[in-house]
Amino acid sequence: MEARLFSSERAAICWDAPLSKALQTMGAKKRYYRGVIVDGEGKFKGILSARRILEVIMGKRGVALKEEKGFRWMLHEPVSIFTDESHQIFPEYVDADTVLKYMSENLLGYVVLVNDVNAYRGIVEEIKFLEHLKGKMLGIRVDDVMRSEPVTIPHDATMRDAADKMLKERVRRLPIVKDSRLTGMITVNDVIRHLLSEDEGMAALNGGEGMADALSDRVDAVASRDVISCPTTEDAGEAARMIVDMEISGLPVLSNEGRLVGIASRIDIVAGAVRMLGVNSVLEMMK
Repeated sequence: MEARLFSSERAAICWDAPLSKALQTMGAKKRYYRGVIVDGEGKFKGILSARRILEVIMGKRGVALKEEKGFRWMLHEPVSIFTDESHQIFPEYVDADTVLKYMSENLLGYVVLVNDVNAYRGIVEEIKFLEHLKGKMLGIRVDDVMRSEPVTIPHDATMRDAADKMLKERVRRLPIVKDSRLTGMITVNDVIRHLLSEDEGMAALNGGEGMADALSDRVDAVASRDVISCPTTEDAGEAARMIVDMEISGLPVLSNEGRLVGIASRIDIVAGAVRMLGVNSVLEMMK
């Protein structure tokens, strides 16, 4: 079985396109946290991640550009400036078991497929594997694959607090808690959309009061309160279905008392299934 069977047909973004176009493309669906960047000849150049964009917005990277030209002008800069080089590259006809094993062992959410001249041919992401596993009884409890003690943020924290914590902890989602109970969820895409929204963002892009006001908003006023969660005893296949159908990046796991005890991300479920069942068994289930 070739890895291309699991590759996405998502269009790539040309590296001379403005950052604003990349934001529009990546924001088209909730599930998109990364964009594939190619040059004018279609050759793969790197990955633009939502976390990378947030780093630029927050001035953690590209500080000189921010201070010199401001955020609004930055939206017109080519994505090549903000693209990270990726070493997760495989030939387009690689076997699926090789890719699945590599992603699972390294807890990586994607690999890029290229041809013999480095032209982009597809991206294999953890969500594609979950689409083939969703709803199937894997015989694995979600608490066997979840990450215990997830990074959280209190309900009265600000958007600046959330952005800083996401970048520091290198996570793209934060469960919002009050007295150890889940009250909401905020993702890196939520933060970006809030800062660049039509109502607040365009004023904020020049810095100053607009940006400060947007960052001072409380997370519980912005984040989704209708959070999808599951109990510790849920089958991992059902957890995969919930993630795919609801287009979410991670699933909070609750104890019998309703307390947050873990979070199962897309790659956590894929890697957990491979670890407990083996690559060949997991691929057989995906047929």
